[in-house]
Amino acid sequence: MDLEERERVLELMKKEVKDNVMNVLETGLPESMNLVRVLSRSKTEVREIMDFLGIESTLEELLKEEDGLPTLLKIKTLLDSWDDIKFYDVNE
Repeated sequence: MDLEERERVLELMKKEVKDNVMNVLETGLPESMNLVRVLSRSKTEVREIMDFLGIESTLEELLKEEDGLPTLLKIKTLLDSWDDIKFYDVNE
């Protein structure tokens, strides 16, 4: 097997392992932990949303709260449309 072929095989293995790990994380974690993982990818926007909602806690603190899941879901819902929401002009 030449070097190019080995590199191709290693890239395929790397992609498959990554996909499998992500699948385990998405299906094996409690929903609230998975939400924190997803929300952590967009820290700036999530902080803007939390400020908008008047939430002073961190994502990790919300995760520990008994009723944190609904708040995390609300943040995720707003994040999905945040660009449209934050630039919406109510005077139009």
